[in-house]
Amino acid sequence: MTMVQKRRYGLFALAIAVFLAGGAAIFAGFNNPLALAFAGLMIVASVRLVKASNVHGEARLTDVSLGNADPDGAKRPGPLAWTVGIGSAAAVGISFFYLYKDAVNGYHGIVPVYAFAASALVAAVVWSYLAAKLR
Repeated sequence: MTMVQKRRYGLFALAIAVFLAGGAAIFAGFNNPLALAFAGLMIVASVRLVKASNVHGEARLTDVSLGNADPDGAKRPGPLAWTVGIGSAAAVGISFFYLYKDAVNGYHGIVPVYAFAASALVAAVVWSYLAAKLR
């Protein structure tokens, strides 16, 4: 094993250790905002260390047709995904309005709470997909 490979696996092992320490800090300091912020920074740092370690090597394009001028074009989200993303963001806004209206009136209904939670979950999944595809 060469020195570069040892360095790569060392950084990867350090990234795993920092990630686990960040996860433990989240559970240990759940009521402490400073500990939570520090734990979040540790998790972000572990992601950066994984990227710097480059253990898995470069990504390779194996199935690219010769006639395709833009090989990454198929990876981009289409108009349907963007429409669903915009619709989900609008649904979050509308459900938040009704949740706020219910809160002003004393939280007499449970439907606005579930509507907001469901629309926020759908929006999180859709926008995570869009962010992953944009890369």
